[in-house]
Amino acid sequence: DTFGDLPAKMADGGATMAARHLVRPPVRHVYGNLDETAAAYAPIPASLGTTFDEEDGPPAAASAATAAGSTSSNAFTVKPSIFRHPLLHEFSINMFCKLPIMRVRTLDDLKRSFIGRIVLSVLKFRLNSHFAGEEELKITSFDLDFSDSGREGCTVTTLTVTAEPKHWKEAVQIAVNEVRRMKEFGVTKSEYKHYCEALLRDSRQLSEQAGTVPSIDNLDFVMESDALGHVVMDQKQSHEALESVVGAIELDEVNAYARSILSYISNFGKEEEMKMQLGSEEAASFARDMGPTKATSIVTCIPAYVDKDGASISTGPSPSRGGQNSMGQMSHDELEAILQEG
Repeated sequence: DTFGDLPAKMADGGATMAARHLVRPPVRHVYGNLDETAAAYAPIPASLGTTFDEEDGPPAAASAATAAGSTSSNAFTVKPSIFRHPLLHEFSINMFCKLPIMRVRTLDDLKRSFIGRIVLSVLKFRLNSHFAGEEELKITSFDLDFSDSGREGCTVTTLTVTAEPKHWKEAVQIAVNEVRRMKEFGVTKSEYKHYCEALLRDSRQLSEQAGTVPSIDNLDFVMESDALGHVVMDQKQSHEALESVVGAIELDEVNAYARSILSYISNFGKEEEMKMQLGSEEAASFARDMGPTKATSIVTCIPAYVDKDGASISTGPSPSRGGQNSMGQMSHDELEAILQEG
């Protein structure tokens, strides 16, 4: 047998999956897609030969994966997890939204992926523009990501804000306000045109350099794409496909995807309301094949101790300092209030 013909490791003659590893069991995904029927999260059609027939039912591996607990998230508001350590010197908050893998197998899928890159590029520029306009605020960085992960087995949207401890409230407020501004008013026509041209130019340059890409990088790309269920194309094919869909993108469509991708931040604390609005006119403002999303995890990292001015220190509290200030004593309720109030 060739490597590709070897069956998956099964127990009981293929009736059930092999026993789960006791130390590293499979990940139990809890997704943030409030619209469980949205087309973007649909499995690969059986006609493509990659899924099971309805009459035969799912294979054992698929049944076990379902039993393992990978489910869509309920409409509850997550509680922030706070990690405090003496070696940390800056405040950082990471807001995550975990979604089922949105496979790129059609031109519509490619268009959705390209729109997501435009939305993140515009928001990154808006957030980073605050470095010049807010010089008195010691904000280190804003970072955004919206991508599939073969290692994680899901799509993850991430917003990371890093700042000096004494300016943590202002940093979070700037990020949340900018996200809500994009949700309310969307991407401007000039922003869309600028970043569309920039991303197309990057794609064109990549296609022209296709012959210079190391084989190991190509192999990693093929393995990652295949694991995620994407159609694998080389750089030239990908650029040609991208050029064919760009002309069909409307600004309203871009803004609808922006609301879907960023709703886990802009509508934080209103998950139940978004869930109840599914199928109504209010839900029509979101992308049809994605729907609204919710935060699945919030992780905050803070210094163990700060001085009276809010600057972090690497040692424990001294008798003369009188203990921690409000940064060291930050509670879940205080952080949630900042996120909801913007």
